[in-house]
Amino acid sequence: MWGFWLLLFWGFSGMYRWGMTTLPTLGQTLGGVNECQDTTTCPAYATCTDTTDSYYCTCKRGFLSSNGQTNFQGPGVECQDVNECLQSDSPCGPNSVCTNILGRAKCSCLRGFSSSTGKDWILGSLDNFLCADVDECLTIGICPKYSNCSNSVGSYSCTCQPGFVLNGSICEDIDECDDTCPLNSSCTNTIGSYFCTCHPGFASSNGQLNFKDLEVTCEDIDECTQDPLQCGLNSVCTNVPGSYICGCLPDFQMDPEGSQGYGNFNCKRILFKCKEDLILQSEQIQQCQAVQGRDLG
Repeated sequence: MWGFWLLLFWGFSGMYRWGMTTLPTLGQTLGGVNECQDTTTCPAYATCTDTTDSYYCTCKRGFLSSNGQTNFQGPGVECQDVNECLQSDSPCGPNSVCTNILGRAKCSCLRGFSSSTGKDWILGSLDNFLCADVDECLTIGICPKYSNCSNSVGSYSCTCQPGFVLNGSICEDIDECDDTCPLNSSCTNTIGSYFCTCHPGFASSNGQLNFKDLEVTCEDIDECTQDPLQCGLNSVCTNVPGSYICGCLPDFQMDPEGSQGYGNFNCKRILFKCKEDLILQSEQIQQCQAVQGRDLG
């Protein structure tokens, strides 16, 4: 009896040891070899997929097999780069340029445009790519001093302000005083502009001291009409363009001392002796007789 149980235990132990060492090997043989463990099974830029009894290769995104098949086996097949930029549905939108890179494409905005991130976009990224116009006029100093900036789609332009002219890359002041103001006036150039002023003795036709209107003229001022005593008593005022001339009435002469003292022209009577042989005018004779009569009285 003890022999039977000993024989049964020995048989069971042998079967256990055989199963532990033989079944894994048998399973590996029945399941086949995993060809994908060999990194050279599939070409570069391809993935390897193991199947129950075989395998297959698939080119990665951005590549296409040289035999045109999606899944393939065997040597000689290559995964060739696809130029996405040449496809009808280019991955890049308007106002951008597409550059093909290995397995993908890169989108860059044209000059004058920018993406929301300000960077290039790689095909396969999660965010969308859109190139929007850049308003260059918001950039300080984009245009030179004394100029105006005008933004346009993808570009901008600088225009010198009135009174300035472009010289290279700067706006220079224009000297408008070259035959700009009317006759009998002077021109004063200013930064970006100018003004005219009538000469002394003239007044502008619009009544303004300084003016730029090309229709305005400088008209002579009649000083003798403005002030009847412009030359003082016993004098005659004669208007001339831009000025006036003072002269004394008959029987009067200019008094240098009086003119200097009062700051204007002054005339004094001409002194003469009451002798008839020296007096040529009857009016002077009457004056002498009147004086002599007063002396006798």
